[in-house]
Amino acid sequence: MEQLYFFILGLIVGTFVIPLYIRFKYRKQLNNVKKILEETRNNTKLTFKDAKNNKKEIKNGMQRLIEITNEQAKIIANIQEPSKNALHSKHKQQLVLRVTDLQEEKVDIIRIILSTGYDPKVVISGDDGKPESIHLSEYLERILAHLPPPPPTTTDSKSIMRGKFHVIKGGKISH
Repeated sequence: MEQLYFFILGLIVGTFVIPLYIRFKYRKQLNNVKKILEETRNNTKLTFKDAKNNKKEIKNGMQRLIEITNEQAKIIANIQEPSKNALHSKHKQQLVLRVTDLQEEKVDIIRIILSTGYDPKVVISGDDGKPESIHLSEYLERILAHLPPPPPTTTDSKSIMRGKFHVIKGGKISH
């Protein structure tokens, strides 16, 4: 019975002594680990705050993308109607410019969303009219492939013709 008593006492004392010895022996390392954990917690809190702010920006950006796409669809439907007269044709040219401006705004919004590190999947209408699910970055690549290149910012005096010119038979230009 006495041996059982010492055995149980040894287990109890060992249970408390060994962790105290380990804690005493590796105190500096434990303090370093605690500092690292605390820094990680603080950084994580900042990351969550940034993510929450980014979530609002992304949500607003995605909502604006939907609005732009709907507006573009309405304008394109209006453009595809036959022209009624010269004034209507002039109005169509303004609508084409508006679609181009909206497309550029859409590209800017997509770039802002992608700069946050978020690349969501979006559903678009494919060439055959079927819905297609792709990443926003891939959608941006498709848009950029169809956008015309920006006009040159510098103008050479040689490239600008001054005065009237007439094309006569044979394709010769006369001033």
